[in-house]
Amino acid sequence: MSDLAGELGAPGLRVFADTIRGDSDREATLGWIADSIRQLAEIATPKGVEVWLETHGNFASAGETAAILARSSTPKAGAVWDPINCFVATRERPADGAEALGTAIRHVHIKDIRRKKAKGDENSWEYVLTGQGEFPYKSCRAR
Repeated sequence: MSDLAGELGAPGLRVFADTIRGDSDREATLGWIADSIRQLAEIATPKGVEVWLETHGNFASAGETAAILARSSTPKAGAVWDPINCFVATRERPADGAEALGTAIRHVHIKDIRRKKAKGDENSWEYVLTGQGEFPYKSCRAR
C-alpha cells in the first residue's frame, strides 16, 4: 500500500490500532503497534508517505494514540483524528483530544451524532448531518 500511496502522491497511509489481540494484553499490543508503525514508516518515508494512525477501537482516545505515536519514535507518523470515535469510546472532549494530539494531527474526520431515541439505551448513537446532532464539533479546534 505504501508503494501505491507514493505513486499516487498521497501524503499519508491510514492505519488502525483497533483491537487487543486475543493472545496478548494491552501493554504488549501497544508495543507491537508502535514497532509496526516505526517499521512501516521506514518503508513508506522514502516514498514521500507518512503513517497516519487513526483514533479507533480499543485505542480510540487521543491520549493513547499520542502515546503510541511517541512510542514509535518516528517523526514520520501522525494521527487521523476522529473525535467522534474518541467521544463515543471514552467520552473524551474534543478540546482535550485536540490538545493531546497537537501537531501530530494530519487529518480530521468531522461528523455529527445524536443519541438514539430507544428507551433505556443512553449509549446508542446515530449519525446525522453535521450541525444537526449533539456533538460539539466546533470545539475540535486546538486551544
